[in-house]
Amino acid sequence: MKLTSASHATRNRSNTMRDNSLIGPWIRRFLLEHLVAERNLARNTQSSYRDTMVLLLPFMARTARRAVDRLTVEDLSPLLVRRFLQHLETERGCGGATRNLRLGAIHSLAKFIGCHSPEHLAWCTEVRAVPFKKTARPTMSYLDKPEIDALLAAPDRRTERGARDHERVFLNRLGQPLTRFGIYDLVQKTVRQASATMRSLKGKRISPHSVRHTTAVHLLRASVDINTIRAWLGHVSLDTTHVYAEVDLEMKARALDQCDVPQPGWAKPWRRDAGIIGFLRAL
Repeated sequence: MKLTSASHATRNRSNTMRDNSLIGPWIRRFLLEHLVAERNLARNTQSSYRDTMVLLLPFMARTARRAVDRLTVEDLSPLLVRRFLQHLETERGCGGATRNLRLGAIHSLAKFIGCHSPEHLAWCTEVRAVPFKKTARPTMSYLDKPEIDALLAAPDRRTERGARDHERVFLNRLGQPLTRFGIYDLVQKTVRQASATMRSLKGKRISPHSVRHTTAVHLLRASVDINTIRAWLGHVSLDTTHVYAEVDLEMKARALDQCDVPQPGWAKPWRRDAGIIGFLRAL
């Protein structure tokens, strides 16, 4: 009995070591346990991390020449991470911001594994040493009210599809919910239609996220409390929501109009004020 128990214990330890070396179970725990249960990140953030893994795992499998479910933690080497990032930029046409977004997800995964598996601490340090690329801060695009009106008026409501698009019922022809990519295509098609009557749309890069930005900017213009907008958008930090206040030129102009700028001749020139000059020289 003792020998049997010892052999079971040995097998269990062996299975644990084998499981710890495979990256698949770690990714599953990272997405479900860490992002959702521990950090409760926004749904969009969870989707972004998931999409990174969906792109990363097939690339790892092709590079390591083994099945996805047999990939190990060590297969995700710093060299492979750099090759993956280069693949994103050169073959998939991703910009620096997207490249850094994917790298941030990989860094978070490495940190999670390192915190729960001490034997991977050295690996974690090496992977997290892969640097972010310096990029220019992108200009946030949003739409003015006439442009939004043109988008809403673009679908031909006399057709079944046009009526669906105008009512913003995001279902495909099979009656199933549209994917993120389907919604993106729908927005692009609507922008092309609306550009015929609203020429300013032709010079803007518009995505579903642009509509989100537009909603936030117009809520701010309507004097909705910024904390309410933060909660509605699902932002964790108020700093993220403040970006909308900074980008809106109309709100900046309104703030300048409220400033009380003194007229010339109101203030006494400081050079003639012997009192303050004498005070400063005496310090």
